[in-house]
Amino acid sequence: IGCNPLAIFKSLMNNPSYAEWLHVWVINNNEIIPKEFLLKENVIFIKRQSDAYTRYLATASHLINNVTFPEWFVRRNEQKYLNTWHGTPIKHLGKDIHDEFMAHKNVSRNFLHATHLLSPNEHTSDVMMRKYDIDGIYSGLFAETGYPRIDSMINMSLPEKQKTLQKLGLDNSKQVVLYAPTWRGLHGHQAKVNIEQLQSDLLELSKLPCHVVFRGHHLSEAAIADLNLPVAIAEQSIDTGELLSVVDLLVTDYSSIFFDFLPTKKPIVFYLYDLEEYSNERGLYFDYSSMPGDVCKTIDTTTATIEKIVSGTFKPNEKYLECLKKFCPFEDGKSTHRAIEFFFNDDKKSVTHRYSDNRKSLLFYPGTFVPNGITSSCINLLSNLPIKDYQISIIIDPAAVSSSPERLEKFGKIPKSIHTIARVGQMVMTPEEVWI
Repeated sequence: IGCNPLAIFKSLMNNPSYAEWLHVWVINNNEIIPKEFLLKENVIFIKRQSDAYTRYLATASHLINNVTFPEWFVRRNEQKYLNTWHGTPIKHLGKDIHDEFMAHKNVSRNFLHATHLLSPNEHTSDVMMRKYDIDGIYSGLFAETGYPRIDSMINMSLPEKQKTLQKLGLDNSKQVVLYAPTWRGLHGHQAKVNIEQLQSDLLELSKLPCHVVFRGHHLSEAAIADLNLPVAIAEQSIDTGELLSVVDLLVTDYSSIFFDFLPTKKPIVFYLYDLEEYSNERGLYFDYSSMPGDVCKTIDTTTATIEKIVSGTFKPNEKYLECLKKFCPFEDGKSTHRAIEFFFNDDKKSVTHRYSDNRKSLLFYPGTFVPNGITSSCINLLSNLPIKDYQISIIIDPAAVSSSPERLEKFGKIPKSIHTIARVGQMVMTPEEVWI
């Protein structure tokens, strides 16, 4: 209507009648932005994949991502790029996922473009480097600093916690139980939600003598958006660290959120109604018997376990403390400072050299693995080069290699010690070049 929406927003914020209940500002197809960021003059929000997005990717001096930039992204030499990934992995990732050939190709490509990689623990570092086939060939810096996002949970003040409870519509009269399951399926664009089971489970959880909060995975949001659920809903405008700071007991499944929650030393219950099916379909890095919490297969045992825990006094056992030491060795509330020093100020105190490799690095393009003499010769050569002297990598076109069983069979004969990097995307051209 010709008005400046930001000016209107700021005027509302300055009015005591509105400031208390005005929590978020909604733009760009319901993307939600916390109000505290809108009031900062030096913070600009842009829509992903927009023209502004491409311009900032091309011109920003520092880039930070916790997943991937699009396949057309090319880092300029003078740019710095930090990739933090987005959680300690419990589900199989990278080349450990076997349902789609080289599905991890854009993640490997992003990691290789990055000048800096950040990890919360050694397990996550190993998955990022070895399961995406870049250990020994990654040329940037890798640091284990802890996760900056967990600082918000550790350092949350009592007044801030009270505000979070108010956002959830809760008070201090009961303990807070959070149910935060992950999505089902093999790839994000194929995320599945069992609506009937979710509604039934939440109905049973709502009968507990606690405040029950549900946080759905962002990949499942569309499927549950119109449901009338019988518990408090943690909207995406509430940061996960902020949310976890007010939680007394976490119920989850195969989500890495429980690793983030560990520093609280509060109880965790794993509701794994489909453990065998999920493990066979997706694959898990850990046996849940070694994880820091009670494992339940039905909603009845889950609610009974929760009631028992909240009615008593919880103290972390040895298994819990071992997991805390293994997966959260740097979570002291100062990870953000270490990350800033690492990325912006070139501080190398947290840098790990665990993945360094002094061997000569060789790169091959072996073609499309057509079953012929040239392919056989290439496989023989790659199999006979001394790996003690050479770090060997190959570049492939995954669509061509996976176009026939015969080509995949030939590809399968490449020694496991050889890195495979898959080409992703098309030639990068300007609109004018495409037109010409």
